[in-house]
Amino acid sequence: MMQGGFFKPEVTRILISCAAGLRIQFDQLGPKDEQSSDCGKLFPNWATDPDKVEVLSLREACNKIIHATDIRFDVVVPDAAINPDEEGAYYQPHLYLYGSKGATIGAPSCR
Repeated sequence: MMQGGFFKPEVTRILISCAAGLRIQFDQLGPKDEQSSDCGKLFPNWATDPDKVEVLSLREACNKIIHATDIRFDVVVPDAAINPDEEGAYYQPHLYLYGSKGATIGAPSCR
């Protein structure tokens, strides 16, 4: 579709790199006023309760980006029903992140 198929992987790489860098800064500098920031929304039970919303701080949003299992872009395709080549498609400035809240990562033991 756009940029020979490299757009999504490159944006994802940059997004994860920025989120990881910010998390390192948060860890080194300690807590600041980040709790008062509004940097996104979490819908913990979208399928069963789409009205339940949690506001995310910048630190929490970085965590969601780093640990997401799927990142989807909001793409608009003009006249999609009659536009199989997706000409004129463009990206909205929104991302949808998917994952499990409170998930743990299983790491093999190094003995």
